[in-house]
Formats: sequence, C-alpha cells, structure tokens
Amino acid sequence: GGASLHGVMTPHGPDAESYRSAVSDPCDEPKRLDGGLAFMFETSAMCRVSRHALECRHREVGYARCWDGLESTFTGEEKR
Repeated sequence: GGASLHGVMTPHGPDAESYRSAVSDPCDEPKRLDGGLAFMFETSAMCRVSRHALECRHREVGYARCWDGLESTFTGEEKR
C-alpha cells in the first residue's frame, strides 16, 4: 500500500491502463482486494516542494507519462 498528498491543481488518479481496466469491468460480482491499497489525499493548500525533494534520487521524474494514451471521455452533456 501507499499514500500520496496532492495539492491544488496537481494531476492525479489512476494510470491509463488501470482506468481502461476499471471501466471495462462489468462489476457482476464483488472482487477481493489482493495486493495493496493506495490512498490519495487532496488539499486545497498550495504545497511547497523542498529542494531535497526536487533533488532526491528516487523522485519520479516521468510520473505524468502514466496518463499517456488516456483519452478524454468528457462530453459536457448530462447523462440521464
């Protein structure tokens, strides 16, 4: 498992493959959680990143690439 803190206007959410897998699942029956569980916390506060965090060797430099290939499904129209 893990946790992450996301500041205002910071993109976050499931990667493209996880999203596609979730929306194509018919959810016919409950599934047992095997593995980890992630918690995402959001804050409206503007977070300041420390110099140490920016220079940390295990920083995820290519983090935003996890959404490559994720297509927008927002139409702006209300579903009924």
